[in-house]
Amino acid sequence: MTPTATVTRQEMDTRKDARLNAPSSLVAAPDGTLYVADLGNILASPDAQELYTFDSNGTHQHTASLLTGDLKYTFSYSTENDITAVTDSSGNTLRIRRDPNRTPVRIVAPDNQVIWLTMSTNGGLKTLAAQGQELVLLTYHGNNGLLATKTYDGEGRLMNVTFPTGMVNNLYTDIYSALTVDIESSMTEEEISITTNTSTIRAFYTLAQDQCRSSYQVGFDNSLRITYANGMDTHYQTEPHILAGAANPTVARRNMSLPGESGQNLVEWRFRKEQARGKVIVFGRKLRVNGRNILSVDYDRTLRTEKIYDDHRKFLLKIIYDTAGHPVLWVPSSKLLPVNVSRTSTGQISALQRGPTTERLAYDGQGRLVSRVFADGKMWSYTYLEQSMVLLLHSQRQYIFDFDSLDRLAAVTMPSVARYTMQTIRSVGYYRNLYRYPESNASVAVDYSEDGLLLRVAHLGTGRRVLYRYRRQNKLSEILYDSTRVSFTYDETAGVLKTVNLQNEGFICSIRYRQVGPLIDRQIFRFSEDGMVNARFDYTYDSSLRVTSVQGVINETPLPIDLYQYDDISGKVEQFGKFGVIYYDINQIISTAVMTYTKHFDAHGRIKEIQYEIFRSLMYWITFQYDDVGRVIKREIKIGPFANTTKYSYEYDNDGQLLTVYLNEKSMWRYTYDLNGNLHLLNAGNSARLLPLRFDLRDRITRLGDIQYRMDEDGFLRQRGTEIFEYNSKGLLVRVYSKSSSWTIQYRYDGLGRRVSCKSSLGQHLQYFYADLSYPGRITHVYNHSSSEITSLYYDLQGHLFAMEISSGEEFYIACDNTGTPLAVFTSNGLLVKQLQYTAFGEVYFDSNPDFQLVVGFHGGLYDPLTKLLHFGEQDYDIMPGRWTTPDVSILKRIGKEPAPFTLYMFRNNNPISKVHQVREYVAG
Repeated sequence: MTPTATVTRQEMDTRKDARLNAPSSLVAAPDGTLYVADLGNILASPDAQELYTFDSNGTHQHTASLLTGDLKYTFSYSTENDITAVTDSSGNTLRIRRDPNRTPVRIVAPDNQVIWLTMSTNGGLKTLAAQGQELVLLTYHGNNGLLATKTYDGEGRLMNVTFPTGMVNNLYTDIYSALTVDIESSMTEEEISITTNTSTIRAFYTLAQDQCRSSYQVGFDNSLRITYANGMDTHYQTEPHILAGAANPTVARRNMSLPGESGQNLVEWRFRKEQARGKVIVFGRKLRVNGRNILSVDYDRTLRTEKIYDDHRKFLLKIIYDTAGHPVLWVPSSKLLPVNVSRTSTGQISALQRGPTTERLAYDGQGRLVSRVFADGKMWSYTYLEQSMVLLLHSQRQYIFDFDSLDRLAAVTMPSVARYTMQTIRSVGYYRNLYRYPESNASVAVDYSEDGLLLRVAHLGTGRRVLYRYRRQNKLSEILYDSTRVSFTYDETAGVLKTVNLQNEGFICSIRYRQVGPLIDRQIFRFSEDGMVNARFDYTYDSSLRVTSVQGVINETPLPIDLYQYDDISGKVEQFGKFGVIYYDINQIISTAVMTYTKHFDAHGRIKEIQYEIFRSLMYWITFQYDDVGRVIKREIKIGPFANTTKYSYEYDNDGQLLTVYLNEKSMWRYTYDLNGNLHLLNAGNSARLLPLRFDLRDRITRLGDIQYRMDEDGFLRQRGTEIFEYNSKGLLVRVYSKSSSWTIQYRYDGLGRRVSCKSSLGQHLQYFYADLSYPGRITHVYNHSSSEITSLYYDLQGHLFAMEISSGEEFYIACDNTGTPLAVFTSNGLLVKQLQYTAFGEVYFDSNPDFQLVVGFHGGLYDPLTKLLHFGEQDYDIMPGRWTTPDVSILKRIGKEPAPFTLYMFRNNNPISKVHQVREYVAG
């Protein structure tokens, strides 16, 4: 039977007839299915967008792109029909060498690196080795050629799976009624049951996990219908692919409905092709949502060009491909600059360009990156040793990255020669990632299950530990740390999250959800602590599953309903609350009858200018200029209708770290950094006094001028001068008290790690609420216990605060810079009530009205003026030294994939005034 064996089937066909080209053989399967081998059909994968061609013997010869028609891979064979080489579209060839017995013995990569293979007597792979070092060792069970993890019964059915961590899954089969498979795991109490029924046109599957049941219907035309336990029904309908033929159906429609009368959401793709002389020259696709054309995509094979249009055939974007099928040029219809990508002869990216912003990359003979040259001419170079890589920055600072035999990051040597080490250990039931700090016995252990679930995080310096427990379906059930227990409950029938309950000694915070299918239509916040108020938020949705209204009630006080409207075609929001949104090319205008808030963007998509008008009077104006790397180099600000313009300019060092800030062309702040990138010298204004910062080998701060710092063994801030900080095991700040001023602040959090309360001994008590389901970490409402007022916060399309409304009826408009830092607050009458000025790293050095409360501060963080800390997510930022108060160990995982300069406490790579756009994030392929 050839690999092209297939029969065209229509769902209601009785199989009495079918269209065949050249049937060559028949095969009857044990389950009674008849397979017909038919020559001449097309074999393709619409999902992978690949087309496969074979010779007359059924040998795979080529893989081509279904979209472009260009070859992606070519396969070569020996005279014995053994595969000997695979060549990609860029000419890279992978060669397979064999011994006289036709057994593969080595693989030669395109860069001539050789992988040696050792085969067992039964043909199974035993070892992989490179440069004399064994990389992988495989052991097998008996002579069946399977890895030693699976056992089968006499009928060939899988009965047992044993994983390297010792986890065992047992499977039990009942074939007397319907085919049923029960699965038990040694690591959980979960039991899974899969029941199968088949008919002539469909296969029916039922997945039962305790009381949660989901059903699946799979048609022989690859159509799929899923009825989820939460009541949502999704139907994927297929049709023959217009390029791949009837034997290769592709999903053309997706119809989704929610339980109740919530309506349906229908998404369709319609396909077309244009031909000339029997060849396809244009492949077109049109997207429709709920019967409305949304966009069209046409690919011209002759011009190697893909064009995207809106529903009115207005051109939006053009993408040009090279002969290897790689996208190389993106040309938008808007004022945004095109993006160009150049590649080496082997297909690797050698240059990225967007206007004056460029990055050039070079590689060695093995395809490894050896240099990156940025738009300002600065260069990073990479040198490779046997098991390590040296990253040399333009400033000659040097980082050494060591890797183990499996190419996992094993150690990093900093420019100061301090060394971090990492290790992965396999144990019974879990994998452990161990991170060790320099010159210290302190380390962080992060454990994962066989399924990749986070089990525990332990800081071994002080004994901090967080445990994660899971229930059926691998759903999180508990988080335990210190005296805190967070429990998660689920609807037993629908399987959706129902409550998140946090208990910490006498404090209880409960979040309750009500859902329609997968959508939350109500969430309720309840607190046990005396004096804390409760809240409820209700949501409605449109047929595209987008929020159309939010109704909040806080402390039994109903808030105005916020309505949302969207553009039918682009899906962009056109109204939220009382604010309308207008899009003018790449610019944005948010307005009411009182105010107009305008953002202008440059050709790179960066904020170029912000204007705030109140009753048509320009109250706030700010502009930005960027260098070729994308860093802010100039900023001009005007606050108030009659104010003078204030000018800032910025200089950077060879590594892109902020060096000097000029105010009206006079040097005001100068920053210098140590070898590791810690800010260690600060010169403010025209003062001759230098403010030194000191650090230990682990980059923990020990002194800021005359202020002494003390960090605990885990690297968490413990003391700053006379102020004492207490962090729990989850890394959340829970208490701060001042020994000199005798004040205390206590922070509370919900079960999702969000700060919900701030209460000080000086009489201030604030509660924070989170009503935005799209951005669950964004504070939307604040309740002030001193005044019993509720403040509603409104954010623009970049997530920057621009307005707030008090329950008493007052409205305020907030003017922010490009990073979301508020600089001015105006009343609805245009009165300036608060003006703020910051150092580059966020310290407030001028506040015209400290009594006016504004909870959002530098970079949009939650600011506490008493502690001078900003809260972002689950981290705190100290504005005085300009660094995080706890180490971010997750950085070590990221730099293992893409080595870069770092410290565990550094804020935005020491460039706090810019949000640099990386061009590589906007290109694909």
